Amino acid sequence: MGFPGTWLVGARIGDEYVGFAACRTVLYESELLLIAVSSKWRGQHIGDTIIRYIMEKLQKEMVRKLFLEVRINNKAIDFYNRLDFKIIGNRPHYYTSKSGETFNALTMSVDIT
Repeated sequence: MGFPGTWLVGARIGDEYVGFAACRTVLYESELLLIAVSSKWRGQHIGDTIIRYIMEKLQKEMVRKLFLEVRINNKAIDFYNRLDFKIIGNRPHYYTSKSGETFNALTMSVDIT
């Protein structure tokens, strides 16, 4: 049994899966739960392609916003900024490392419509 409203997108080059994303949609909002690109294929704009595909799919489904959360020191923030995501919130001590150190999470969103 899966989680209602949760769906996956995969990216393939030939027979090789090179990336994927997991999202959850409820009514007119969707959340990017996870996105990953194989280390061998990073820097090839596969992440951009996956996000743009997701946004096109959501627009057809009349979804208005796409949200995500990212650790405050994650380099992916620049990636999301390039795709027009804006910081809309901060969650203190949201992530905990194996050593027990905590990190804030930024909540980001982008308008789909």
